[in-house]
Order: sequence, then C-alpha cells, then structure tokens
Amino acid sequence: MPFMLITLLTFVGGLSTAQASVPSCSNLYSPKYMSFEMSNTGSNPVLKFKPTIPTLLYIKDLTSYLNGRGIADLTQGEISWHTFDSLQLLKSSTEKYMSHANRLSPAQKKGQSEILLKALMESSNFQKAIDFMNRPDPTGYKPTEYELRLKLLEEFFDILKLLPPEFRPRIKKIPWDQRRAKINLEAEEFTRDFTSSFDAVFAETSGYKDYAEFEKAVRAVDDPYYKLAIQIIDNNQLEVAMRKPENGRYWVPKVGFQNQFVTGSSKGSYDPSYRNQVESKLTGTEAEFYSAKDAELKPKYTTLFTSEISGLHVNKHVGSHYGSDIYYFKKSQIERRLSYTMSDSFGSVRFKGFLGRFIPWERRLLMVPFVINKLRLDNYFFPSQKDTKVPLNTEDISYSSYWEAQIFGRLDLDMVEKFEFQENPPSGEFLKELQKRNIQIFDGRNGKTIPWEPGK
Repeated sequence: MPFMLITLLTFVGGLSTAQASVPSCSNLYSPKYMSFEMSNTGSNPVLKFKPTIPTLLYIKDLTSYLNGRGIADLTQGEISWHTFDSLQLLKSSTEKYMSHANRLSPAQKKGQSEILLKALMESSNFQKAIDFMNRPDPTGYKPTEYELRLKLLEEFFDILKLLPPEFRPRIKKIPWDQRRAKINLEAEEFTRDFTSSFDAVFAETSGYKDYAEFEKAVRAVDDPYYKLAIQIIDNNQLEVAMRKPENGRYWVPKVGFQNQFVTGSSKGSYDPSYRNQVESKLTGTEAEFYSAKDAELKPKYTTLFTSEISGLHVNKHVGSHYGSDIYYFKKSQIERRLSYTMSDSFGSVRFKGFLGRFIPWERRLLMVPFVINKLRLDNYFFPSQKDTKVPLNTEDISYSSYWEAQIFGRLDLDMVEKFEFQENPPSGEFLKELQKRNIQIFDGRNGKTIPWEPGK
C-alpha cells in the first residue's frame, strides 16, 4: 500500500482525474472519503473508531515496509529488486487484512480505513517518498527507468484491486519516454549506416565489385552443400538466441535484455571503455562518436542456431556458462538492426577487411563459403576455413563452434518467440508473463528439445 500511494502519483493513466499541480499530503485523497473529526487545536484528525487487532497488525506491517530497504531505495531515486520484493510481501499482507476488513460493517470498515490513512500520513518515510515522487517530471529517462516505473505501477494495480476507494489517490501522469519510442528507429538507421561502410570495405577487400556480384557467384555454384547452405539461409532456418541464467527470469519481464553499458556487469569481459573501442571499429565509426551513442542502442550479444527443421546438428551447449535459459527472438522484429560475426566479436576485431566488421544481416550469404567444410565433415552449420569454389580475398579463420549475432536497440520479452529451459521449468509470475505473450515453451533437458506445458 505505501508503494502504491507513492508511485500512483505518477501513473501513466488514472483511476481518478490528474491535477495540474502536485498533490500534497493534505489533499492526496479525495475529500469525499474522509470523515475525520478535526480537533480545535490543529489539523490532526481525531478518529471515531478504535483499531481492531488485525488493523494494528497491518499497521505494523506497513511500518516495516516503510522502514525497509524497498522504500529506502525508492526515496533515493532507485527502483530495486528490494522494492518489488516488498510489493509481493505487501500484496500478501493486504490480502490477509482485507479478508478481515470485508467482514466488517460499512461504518467499521470505513473507520479502520481512516486509521490506516492516519498512520500513513504520520510516517516521515512516507512523506519522504511522496516528496521524491513529486519531483519535477524528467526531461528524459535513462535506460530501464521508464520500464521499471510502469512495471511497478502494474503490480500496484494488483494491490489496488484489493483495497477500498479510500486508498485511490489523485494521479499525475508519467510522461511518455520519447527516447524509448525512437531508439529502435535510430538503431535501424545506425545499422543502415554501417552497412554502407561495410559494403565499401567489402568492395575494396573481397575481390568483388559489390555484394550483388558475390551473391550471384555463390548461387551459381553447382554443389549440393552450397545449395543446402543457401536453402537454410533462404528458408529462414537460422535462429537468433540468447542464453541467460535463471535469475534473469526476475528482470527480463521488467526491463528486457540489456548490455553491460546498462547493467554494469557481464558474464563475459566487462570493460565498457574497451568494448566501446572494439564496437566502434566493428561498426566502422569513430570511437568518440560511437561512445556517445545511447547505451541501449549498442548491441546485445546472441548466438545463431540452425533450427530443428534444417535437419542439421545443433550444439546447444555453446555459451552454456551464460545461463541455462535460452530465449529465441522473432527475426521479423530485429532483422533490420541485426548483424553477425564469424566468431566472437572480440576475436573478429583482429581480422582485416570485411571480416573485421559486424556483417549486416542483409549480407548473410557471406556465411556460405565458411560453412561448407563443416557441412561436409559432420553436418554442422559452423564457421570454418572457407571453401575455394567462390574465391574471397580474406584471411583464413580457425574453426569456431558458434556464430555470434548482435542486436542493436531495444530488446524485450515481447520480441521473444520461443523460450527453452535446460534445467528448471518456468513457474509463477515468469510463467504467466510467457503465457500472456503466447511464447512457445520448450524443454531442453536430456539433450532433446520438446514442447512443454505446465502440469504435464
């Protein structure tokens, strides 16, 4: 309840009409719900009812939440996992209390609500949280900030449904995140720009005047392995997947998938300064220009798998240290801001020519000469030393056990097509989030990938 009262002041829509001015504690609630008897010595209300034992216990819970880490983080401008955990505890406590309140007479129920409201307004931490949430609207959000606020409010509404009208304050709208609306358009534009840069390098270093000439040469090769590789690419039998640990199930529905510039951590090499240097080289941009780009525009790293219908072997153990959950993305939503490399990008940066760049997804037939040897040997679609039927003026690459793919811009759970678990099945709120989006769920345990349904 305290979090609900705090944050609903900035909710995007409302249960009641928002006012232009910021409400203070004295006018936070609609007067029609208030029936305090005012004393002659000041504005402190004198209550008509005594608290019931369940009300006293609930006030104790509220005091605990207000003094806890969750509300403390909020007053400091941070929405943390402590905040969401507090909400879950609050919801449980509210459900328990309302089972008592709903058995009271209307007058008693109203009286107990007044007692709770008074307890809230006498809390200094509550007032601090109100002050924080009533700060002027931000001119721009940092990555994940807008999403966290919306997710927080969504969970508050679940609690609101349990409560009587007394606890429904006037609501001030959250400004729309303009950066969020533009970020993927900017990512697509950025990808087009480095595609032009890539094409220039390809024409200079590959031995072909342009990519179209190379594509014509590849499609003209009369070899069954070439035809198979082209078929896999043309028939959309490559899947873009990301591994995450199971604890990612807590955050992915809230903030989506983020890079180390946003999270401040990495399961790989964490060095934002060096990563900026590498990514600027791989995109053919100046380091200073690239470093200044929005953190959320910069790539999230994924892997390419061949789909089950391709008939090829698939090594799902690649990158297992990143986590046992695998998210598969809808290519229709990411292909205009998608690229790949023949191996780990930090390794690719040492190559000269076009191999030392992020290769735009539109140029994916460049994969073909590099997979033929592995197709012939063991039916894998993995990068290896290039075949000579289509000559390319490039360095040889050593065998790689996976393709790295890079997605620029915003990436969230709505863009996921399939979810595969290799250890524990999804459950609870995370399962509900998957089901709400009609995301297919697969059991990847025991080396097999089979459809999974709860309770079966």
